[in-house]
Amino acid sequence: MSCDGNRDAYFAAVSSGGSAAAQAFGAPEAARQALEDLYAIGRNGPKPPAEARLAEAQTRLLFSQMQRRSITPPTHSASGLPKPDAQFGYALIQRTLTALERAEPLPHQARDLFLARQRERQIINLRTDVRGRLRCGGCGQYASPICGHCCPRTASVDALRRSLVRRLGVPPSAYPDDQLAALLDAARASDVTMRHPATGEVVMVSLDALPLALGSGFVPEQ
Repeated sequence: MSCDGNRDAYFAAVSSGGSAAAQAFGAPEAARQALEDLYAIGRNGPKPPAEARLAEAQTRLLFSQMQRRSITPPTHSASGLPKPDAQFGYALIQRTLTALERAEPLPHQARDLFLARQRERQIINLRTDVRGRLRCGGCGQYASPICGHCCPRTASVDALRRSLVRRLGVPPSAYPDDQLAALLDAARASDVTMRHPATGEVVMVSLDALPLALGSGFVPEQ
């Protein structure tokens, strides 16, 4: 198997169903592609000389994890290491996988990629603070792409209605109990499909992003 094939095999293994990566990026294939993209970002990005030793150590750790899965590390060199630029790519993968497994803050490159992918496929309500940690844009609590977050603004029909009334300045009667209850039940089961009546845009909306989506004019698909 080629070096690229070995790397692909490892990315597929750590992105399988139920893995931390698959949970974070929504599906095994999306997680595998995210790891490929992060490897390229690390390999082609800045490579501070002061971080070279750390990149080497993190690459060795990642390669040892590959070997435990019976996957040959993707290198042919006598040292057992790839070229220096590739080490920065593997080091970023190692840091990302460790952060996902421990539900810790992601490296900034992985965090930016995660948020970009989320924006591409759905409306979410996660934001980053000045320290790079994810917070709920509704209530401000810390959130995690792995552990999830239940915003108090979508915890009940009354809470969601209060949030919408504050955001839009409409009377409480604008949102009947049965319609809000049905929407919350659907969003708790999975992301809901919503459409903007003016633009026709269709998006997937997470539970905690319901106030944001409804306040932006999106309505549930019938």
